[in-house]
Parts: sequence; structure tokens; C-alpha cells
Amino acid sequence: MQVHESPSWLTVEEFGLMFRDIYHDLNNLRYDNSTLLLRLFEQCSKMHEVVRKDYRDQFASQLADIYSFLNGVANRFNINLQEALWLKYPGICTYCLQKSDCECGMEHDEKAPKITESERLLIIKQAQQDRVDEPKNLADHQQLHYKLYFWKVKVSDPSKLADHITEEAGEVSRECRHGRLERGAEEMADVISWIFALSNRLKINLSDEIWKFYPYKCRDCYSCPCICRKEKNS
Repeated sequence: MQVHESPSWLTVEEFGLMFRDIYHDLNNLRYDNSTLLLRLFEQCSKMHEVVRKDYRDQFASQLADIYSFLNGVANRFNINLQEALWLKYPGICTYCLQKSDCECGMEHDEKAPKITESERLLIIKQAQQDRVDEPKNLADHQQLHYKLYFWKVKVSDPSKLADHITEEAGEVSRECRHGRLERGAEEMADVISWIFALSNRLKINLSDEIWKFYPYKCRDCYSCPCICRKEKNS
């Protein structure tokens, strides 16, 4: 597959296929499942150094790397990230059920709507089934999360948002290691949600930055498929 569109128009699926084409023949075949999950976690941990030391010129690059490895994990376990994102974030916050300016921000318990759990689940199911406004492009998904959560994210400490990315990546690892792939898909959606949160907080267009560092080729050897012969040491 070759993509010639502007990065802002690339879908979640197209980005996933891009990373599969770049890295499947080498990296994703030489890493076993546990090592691939560990590489994702390493990239999330590196984000903490970038944020802690305020290396602002590295924020976008590191978020792109995390998204790359998350797609590697999704491709390994045959998880559809587009479907995962929509089921977890079907145009509403699945806790307070708002379509914008989520009343609970991204912490949920105290702002749950005063309805029964069965009523809440029915509203969520109806939202999931109504796909008229479902984002397809990664940029549109980021905009949906801006609409839902930015009022809270804009005053958040970036280090706290990075914490959530790593926390959710740990949950991805746990669920995938135990073969609970449906729950793993939910956790991957949460990782992406927090990547959007940090991107929005830092005014980063994630699609553009991913394409900048991965323009349908490996960011190290500049080839597709990747022909790197050893892992990056950085």
C-alpha cells in the first residue's frame, strides 16, 4: 500500500497499514510479543524524560514514536484501532455522556450521570451504533477529543498527561499478555486518548508529526520496509 494523501487526511487504518508495511518484515518478526510490548513501554517511559527535562523540541517526535509502537502492538494482535477508538469514544464521554466539554474531564466517578447503569449502557450502545459522525481520519479523532476534553486538558500539567499514557500502556501490556484482546483494545484506545490529550495540550497536530517522522518509511534507515540491522540505542 502506498499513501499519497496529505497526512491530515490519513485514516487510523491507513496509519496502521503504513506502520505494518514499514516494520513487519524486520522489527515485528524479530520481536516476540513480550519484547514488542516492552518496546512500547520503553517509548512511554522516554516521554517522561522529555517532559521532565522540558525538551520541547522532542515532544512531537516522542509522541510519534509511541504511536508507532502502539500500532506495532495492534498489528501483532490484529486489533482494529479505528474500531477500538469508536467503541470507547463514540462521540460522547462514556461516563458523563456529554458530547462536548465533558463534565468529568477525564476522571470519571464523581460526575457520573444520575441514571441506572443499564440506562447508561443503553445510551452508549446507541451512540456506538450511530456511526454518522464517526471520525475516520486520525486528525478528526484528535479533534473529537479536543471537543470533549480540552477545557480540562488545557490547564493540566504535561507530566500528568504523560503519566496517564504510561499507565494505560501498562494496562495494554497486561491484557495482551493474558490474551484478553478485547480489553487490550479498550486500553489501546485509552493510550491514544491520552496521546491526544498531551498533543492538544502542547498544540501538536499528531497526524502531521507522525508523517514528519514516518513519511511511509523508517525514521532511521529511511526505507520501506525497514532495513535496519540493529536496534536503536537511544
